[in-house]
Amino acid sequence: MNTKRIYAAMLLATAFAITANAQEETPLEKTTLMLITRPDRVLINRTDSMIDVVVEGQEGDPDYRYATEFSLGEKYSESTNMNHGDWNLSLPFGIGSDDTEHDGNFTPWFGVGFVSGLGTPGGMNVQMGESWEFMLDILNIDACPSNDGHWKYAVGFGVNWKNYRMTGHTRFMETDDGIALGGYPEGAKPNFSRIKVFSLTVPFTVAYSFNKHVSFLFSPILNFNTHASLKTRYKLDGEKHKEKSNEVKHNRVTLDLRAILSYDNIGFYVKYSPCNVLKTDYAPEFHGISTGVVIGF
Repeated sequence: MNTKRIYAAMLLATAFAITANAQEETPLEKTTLMLITRPDRVLINRTDSMIDVVVEGQEGDPDYRYATEFSLGEKYSESTNMNHGDWNLSLPFGIGSDDTEHDGNFTPWFGVGFVSGLGTPGGMNVQMGESWEFMLDILNIDACPSNDGHWKYAVGFGVNWKNYRMTGHTRFMETDDGIALGGYPEGAKPNFSRIKVFSLTVPFTVAYSFNKHVSFLFSPILNFNTHASLKTRYKLDGEKHKEKSNEVKHNRVTLDLRAILSYDNIGFYVKYSPCNVLKTDYAPEFHGISTGVVIGF
């Protein structure tokens, strides 16, 4: 056999071997393992032995977390933390929080607003521009049970201070039977007359996030009204007069309905109080409505 025939045989054998190997090493079909839309942050770290990728947040779910590790050898591992259904405790000023950014839905709120009386008897003019409300949701315990991350629920604890204030010619007066409405002494110059109520509050909140920034929150709030007082100030014959009483017969437990529209940690609220502030057997019948601004911590 001459040399050319030997080379031809060797080339033919090599071609068969390459074809066989190509058939045995058919490429694997590409498979989508994970699709993450609009993540908040992506971290890629590399060491001498591995590369790890961490994805935090995704569209509609700021609590989402995905982590995977690629070994530079043959080892592969991954872990995923969706955080759905986990309960989270939120306190003011970041107390007890971790390093992850909170989505703002259940950030403890501090609110300031104006109060007005509804269903007031004749002569009782509680002016919204003169009457103030202060509230603080001290803590919230929240969960995210929905898979899309839009709906969340929470129960919390806080305090509330409402000041129903009149500046006209009618005042709150303490009587033997309770609280009544009456006029000032003849010749007096009214300053104000007000009923103040301090409450411990338990809000039950349902929140819907339209996107990463805008949310709507609705809360039935159970009020435990621990203290109420009356104060009236006026001038008569050039002298200042003050009437004060802590014997105000108020309803101990009432309900408020609050709605908040927020952008990140700033929002506007409206609160309606269907319950009477004072016990109607001993005081004028009225309830309230308030509106104002809330700021999250």
